[in-house]
Amino acid sequence: MMLAAAFLAALSQPALSEWQREVGPHGVRRAWIDREAPVLGLPCVVRLQFSATGDGGTARDRGRGMLALAFSIAPVAPLKGFDFDYFEGPDAPAKGKKLMSVTIHKDGQRTTHWLAADGWRSADVADGFVFGVADRLRGNPASGRLGKILAEMMRDAQHVEVAVVDGRHPATVLSATFSLADGKNALRELTAGR
Repeated sequence: MMLAAAFLAALSQPALSEWQREVGPHGVRRAWIDREAPVLGLPCVVRLQFSATGDGGTARDRGRGMLALAFSIAPVAPLKGFDFDYFEGPDAPAKGKKLMSVTIHKDGQRTTHWLAADGWRSADVADGFVFGVADRLRGNPASGRLGKILAEMMRDAQHVEVAVVDGRHPATVLSATFSLADGKNALRELTAGR
């Protein structure tokens, strides 16, 4: 629990379970939500974050941007039974395997998208691990896998669940659910280039 508190302090965000938004250096836009959640039965802090660069709005920027999704968990040391090494590094066994799911819940219906995620130890958070997916923008932020997921999330969805299946032990799944109640404006601004 102490590590989770340190994670929160390091993030220095206003509140858990509220969507945040910022435009950083070089126009990198981020929208994220942090929350406490049980992961494999243990208390953790999880984050769902979308990042974007370039908006395809000018001839110079068209096709030069990217859209990324990151699912972070801390602390991971107590999470026994999940093989984080399976995802870590450029030659990770998980490379190219669709082991991350993003399930969008809307009016009692669910849509699940499977993605191949990379993984790395967090440089920002002690004992944190990040699963990430990125798409290159091709002039339209709503194009590509992540653009379609974001568009679907902004169409009256209530919440989104992110899950990662352990490639060596498929019965072991890390997952968390995030509310979209106050996130739609942050996500719209992210994709609109503001």
